[in-house]
Amino acid sequence: MIGDREQVYENIKLALQRRQYNSKVEINDPVLCLKDKEIVLKNYLESRQTRKFIINRMVAEMILHAGTAVVGLVTSITGKENLAGITGPAIVTCNHFSPLDPAIVSFCMRKNGFKNINFVNQDSNLAMKGLVGYMQRYADTMPVSSMRWFMETEFPGQIKNALDKNRLVLIYPEQEMWFNYRKPRPCKRGAYLYAVKFNVPVISLFVEQSVKSTHLHRFRVHILPVIYPDSQLDERTASLKMQHTDYEQKCSAYVKAYGKKLTYDFEDGDIAGR
Repeated sequence: MIGDREQVYENIKLALQRRQYNSKVEINDPVLCLKDKEIVLKNYLESRQTRKFIINRMVAEMILHAGTAVVGLVTSITGKENLAGITGPAIVTCNHFSPLDPAIVSFCMRKNGFKNINFVNQDSNLAMKGLVGYMQRYADTMPVSSMRWFMETEFPGQIKNALDKNRLVLIYPEQEMWFNYRKPRPCKRGAYLYAVKFNVPVISLFVEQSVKSTHLHRFRVHILPVIYPDSQLDERTASLKMQHTDYEQKCSAYVKAYGKKLTYDFEDGDIAGR
């Protein structure tokens, strides 16, 4: 709803003032207590091998592929040459501004020969309602959580399993979605830690947004130079190096795409279509 979106934009403005660049700004997302998170995660783990889950995953994949085709009509890609020589598994990072992000990234990757991709989402998204919630549960997603037992035992195994199958894994280093926000935000270290841990490169993307007079959103995916783990460094130092490199690349891509200096003052044009 328009009123809800205006509140989200106010939340973005407030988060910027507080320098909380990775904070939640959406107002209708499910909020789960620890007990509810425990239940949601255990139900997810128990249901993954059931016939019902497998059927729903197939349906969700068909919906995603259809959505990807539609999004592809308004999406262009630059920097394809940066993927030269990349054939194996990788972590993909992208700025997070829309529920359409998985379809945009999927379109870009498919156009470049990558057919299989998993999407990391938040555990609370598993409790969402409607079509968005359905896709969050079944469309090749893997939840990330604040639950320590899950992050120590289950999540790394899911990442490794996907990479071992030569799949891509999309992780949003900005953490929270800021609806239609154009600027890249500082990256959290998790994506790069797993890249170092499992010795895979990071495919760095930045999505530029434009809105025509008809309010039709268009996207341009900038494929930035691939970032490789430095095997000469320890795990922490190597992941921090990748984290900083990715953020700097995305910032440079923003400046080039929009022709303006990157600041975190809230400015006219920060929200596409507003």
